[in-house]
Amino acid sequence: MGLRRRTVVAALVAGGTSLGGQAIVAVDDDVPKREPTLVWEAPVECDSDAELATSINSGRHCTLAFSHDAAYVHEHAGAVGGIGPFRLTAIDIATGALRWSHEVGATFEIRLTDEAIVLSDKAHIEVFDAATGALRFTRQGVLLQHNRYGVLIVDGGPDTITAVDAGDGVELWTASGHVGAMCRDFVAIVPARSQPAAPFRLVDQRTGEERWSSDESFDPLASHMTCSGAPWIYVTNGDRVIEIDSYDGWTTWEAPIPGAGLVDLYREVALVRSGVNGETVVAVKREDGTVMWEAPASAVGASLSWIGRLREDAAGLFTLNPLTGQTVQRVDPAGGFDVVGVSDTRVVVADGSVMTAYGMNDLGIAWQFDVGGTPDDYGVSNGYLVVRSGTVLRGYGAPPRPQG
Repeated sequence: MGLRRRTVVAALVAGGTSLGGQAIVAVDDDVPKREPTLVWEAPVECDSDAELATSINSGRHCTLAFSHDAAYVHEHAGAVGGIGPFRLTAIDIATGALRWSHEVGATFEIRLTDEAIVLSDKAHIEVFDAATGALRFTRQGVLLQHNRYGVLIVDGGPDTITAVDAGDGVELWTASGHVGAMCRDFVAIVPARSQPAAPFRLVDQRTGEERWSSDESFDPLASHMTCSGAPWIYVTNGDRVIEIDSYDGWTTWEAPIPGAGLVDLYREVALVRSGVNGETVVAVKREDGTVMWEAPASAVGASLSWIGRLREDAAGLFTLNPLTGQTVQRVDPAGGFDVVGVSDTRVVVADGSVMTAYGMNDLGIAWQFDVGGTPDDYGVSNGYLVVRSGTVLRGYGAPPRPQG
């Protein structure tokens, strides 16, 4: 059975399209560095996966999300039109103590941003204060994108986007087009899918003030864009990939790649999908645009950790040398498994009830233990492993090192 990954961390940073979707945000102390032991248990109003499999348009679905020191349990109906109840609960990650719990509107998606929790469905969003659980505001519209600085981009109407402050719901600006990428303190606005190809614009995330407009046209049906925390934007237009300095719009280099599509930034290289249905990945050196190597997309997999060079494919986990494309280390667990969480130095996977932590340097086993039962969901944060089995949430923490 191949690897599958749950959405275990909601504090994701929006930043364009990648081969594997948005990657888990890694923090050095998220994963327990030593074998954890049971620290706390807390009741939750959730049904197990087995129970939900037999229910029809009902049942108590739960999604876990994590900030540095809290676990959030979002109880919902699973999909639009499902029967509630709907509730959001915050639990202390270190002690399991209840911080707050409130009924919420009919929502089934959860995101965290700038000390706020954003719940949404296909028609509206609700934003809550992470510390108190108090409702900050609610508004109509579809959540399109968000970042860690408290800016939400919502659907503002036909071919229009609106930026909203996550603190108070104030509309910051409205613009024609769609979100191409959102990184650092800017938003790249590209033509909407129904609009013709045209230059894209870079605007300030809070004021909407235009910083520059591109010389290149962006075709919403063929072009792709991504960015990272660094000041560069990468754009493909079907026959090449271009690196653009986000400060002034200057093109630093371009590389010809027939069929260039989605871009995944991987340390020193940009991995560009090409060929029929993106079946090939071409690695382009980000320093100067030199093509370094190419390989089948299935062999390159998807990124799990930028710092650890960790990637996944259908069979397991591996580290890949960005400049050569050669596999450095690899581990293929025997059964199907989920990635529970990633930090700068560890990755935790679950095979049924068995949790295994691998070190990034050699993918050797750092610790392994059986939590028992049938886990339905799990995640890591602030050095704790959190596991939900039906109506019970359990927190596991690494014991302190012996003194002397």
